[in-house]
Amino acid sequence: MYQDEQPKGLYLLFFTILWERFGYYLMQALLILYMTKQLGFTLLNSFVLFGTFTALLNMTPILGGILADRFLGYQRAASIGIVLMILGYVLIGLPEIQLFYFALSLLCVGSGLFRPSITCMVGNLYEFTDTRRDGGFTLFYMGINLGALFPPIMATTLVLGVGWYFGFFTSAVGLCIGVMNFFRGKEILNCVGKTPEHSPLQKGGAKYFSSSLLFYIALVLTIFVLRFVMMSLDLTTIVVALITLFAFAAITYTLFKLERVDRDRLLVVFILSVLSIAFWFLYSQMFTSVMIFGQINMERTLFGLKVTPLVIQIFDPLYIVVFAPLLSHLWVLTDKNKRRLSLTTKFFAGMLLSALGYVILSWCTLGADLNGIISVLWIGIGLFVITMGELFLGPIGLSMITRFAGENLRGMMIGFWYLIQAAGILIGTKFSSVLEVVEDATPLVSLQHYQNVFMTLGFIGLAFTLVGIFISPMLNRLCHE
Repeated sequence: MYQDEQPKGLYLLFFTILWERFGYYLMQALLILYMTKQLGFTLLNSFVLFGTFTALLNMTPILGGILADRFLGYQRAASIGIVLMILGYVLIGLPEIQLFYFALSLLCVGSGLFRPSITCMVGNLYEFTDTRRDGGFTLFYMGINLGALFPPIMATTLVLGVGWYFGFFTSAVGLCIGVMNFFRGKEILNCVGKTPEHSPLQKGGAKYFSSSLLFYIALVLTIFVLRFVMMSLDLTTIVVALITLFAFAAITYTLFKLERVDRDRLLVVFILSVLSIAFWFLYSQMFTSVMIFGQINMERTLFGLKVTPLVIQIFDPLYIVVFAPLLSHLWVLTDKNKRRLSLTTKFFAGMLLSALGYVILSWCTLGADLNGIISVLWIGIGLFVITMGELFLGPIGLSMITRFAGENLRGMMIGFWYLIQAAGILIGTKFSSVLEVVEDATPLVSLQHYQNVFMTLGFIGLAFTLVGIFISPMLNRLCHE
């Protein structure tokens, strides 16, 4: 029977991820400044360590996902992850360098357990044929971005008003609110995300004790290994390469073990996850190329009010918070009226919209005044189209994984999605640094430069969209729907 209402468990997980993301983005907004102003890092070293931390943060979910799939269960993995992250936020603001590295390691391991687990729990709220899934994940994605909306605005106020430690402690408080919400409402989830039947943790007795002991020993060792990696940054590339190779090897091995229908569906997940690297590449430019363009070319007033380039960072989460409920309702409505858009249609429509957003940004430069200054409204229009593309692709990708990946493979594939996302953002960051406008460029020089950069980004997105359209019939057959 068709129901319009989403499962109650979705709202529990919505508010849990909201507060977890609030804590993370507040910490992220403070981290570079904290390293340079409080811990004495050079600007270069702080950027390198931040990049290493971010890379590891997005790679540990594939390991955490495998553990949650086959050993811990999603509820237990998420709970352990939350506790580790709270401890990390409490320690990170203490002005002691060894504790700082230890706190970063706790955050990496905790996030690796938490993020794939909570995403898989959302997916497990729905049966395979439940048409509310895409709408539910769109609302879940809204929770992620609602948590990201306010930290950039709060960060400076917290530091200037009450100090560094209170800023990080606020991250811990936010996560504590999330964990209280999660534990108080766990009965709503019932058996969703419970320990897998084949896990040694289900055996009880000596088997339970020995398995738990081995897990916690491995957990502590992993934390210290990551701490060592972040203190010896030369090892980062090796660790990243090893985790990436492990991910591809694990997925390839799994593909050969599955029956035909399950193998075909997992292949769809794998192909679309890899192709999403193009979208995350384009996505990253909102916070690099577009941000630099805004610093040089954006008009500092809007309707008589003073604005700063910081407003560019707010557009994306703001648009998602406003329009995600509408799009969620649209997916439910189209499914109810038997006009459901296929997975590939939504996915590559997202890619197309992101490409068109950059084409629009390029065209909008033609609206600049004689000094090369452009209204923030023009930038907002381009970012609106890009964000709509994100809403078509981001939550739909997570929904796809929890639907098509097998019961004991979802956490691993969610981790792989985050791995590809991190790779796309990393490539995008390198791209923006190579094509950054020359130092001390005038607004007119910057205007011409970024007009070409934005059009190039648009063409890259269009090229990947055409590839997607070409292979869509094959992918639709592999879905077996």
